[in-house]
Amino acid sequence: MLLVWMRSEDANHVLFECGRFLEERRFLEEALGRFIRVDNMVNVMLESEAAWILISTFATTIMME
Repeated sequence: MLLVWMRSEDANHVLFECGRFLEERRFLEEALGRFIRVDNMVNVMLESEAAWILISTFATTIMME
């Protein structure tokens, strides 16, 4: 029998921790040239329109899945 640990999928988990979206996070961080964390995401978004578009597209895409 397979037991699976179910974790609450809050926004923090989905955006920064969830293994299902590791590839998407890696693409985002490579495009931005830095790691995205809960404590720097807003500041990075405000640095440029391109960063805003990348992060908002990432967040919208994975939150809709």
